[in-house]
Amino acid sequence: HKLGFEREFKNLVIEYFCREYSLGRTPNPCVACNQHIKFGLLLDKALEMGAEYLATGHYAGIEHSPNGYRLLKAVDITKDQSYFLYTLGQKQLQHLLLPLSEFSKEKVRGLATEMGLPTSSRHESQDVCFIPDNDYRSFIAKHISLKAGDIVDINGKVLGKHSGLTGYTVGQKQGLGLTSNEQLYVIELDAANNRLVVGTKDQSLHNMLIATNLSWVSGKAPREPSSMTAKIRYKSPEVATELNPNDSMAEVQFLEPQWA
Repeated sequence: HKLGFEREFKNLVIEYFCREYSLGRTPNPCVACNQHIKFGLLLDKALEMGAEYLATGHYAGIEHSPNGYRLLKAVDITKDQSYFLYTLGQKQLQHLLLPLSEFSKEKVRGLATEMGLPTSSRHESQDVCFIPDNDYRSFIAKHISLKAGDIVDINGKVLGKHSGLTGYTVGQKQGLGLTSNEQLYVIELDAANNRLVVGTKDQSLHNMLIATNLSWVSGKAPREPSSMTAKIRYKSPEVATELNPNDSMAEVQFLEPQWA
């Protein structure tokens, strides 16, 4: 069977991607695709057609415990993709198979070579699939209008001009076009005022964040504060935190300040 979700992909992933940049936030299109397309529309269609499970090549694991299904990190931690599957809940996990959870990338390539699969020698891409040349700015410019504005320091002093906030992300240091005695980093994309706020690395450190769009794999949100590890981007190391749930949001306190 061949299923087409081009329209849904455009509406739920590409438009989300562009909209988040326009609001001064850096999106994660892979998470949106997993949530809405692969484990939303595709899984629903597979079950409708009589399938019991959907198997994918994600590097992550699933464990069934007395309290329900658990989403686990892959054995090959360098390729772990559980980060991108955080929106999955009990409904999805009970119908999902992740056969690569125990394998390294090298082992999988070896098996693919033995089987004569064309993917065995395919270049591993880190790009967003719908932007193959990795030129985010040009792609976004085709979907939303870009507006020039000021680049300012944390005190509001104008340091230069930007040609549109969509070309930047928090923590970025390259491509600012500024001359300074100290290395400057993007601290904030102030979309409301169309300003790009920059500062030194020390000024980029934060002790806390507010998390929204929460998804609890168990289906049950914690009621009390708890200690856990967390990371704020895919390739960041896990760090110790204190989680304080609050209705649809959660306050995450870092035991040590985190950059950007």
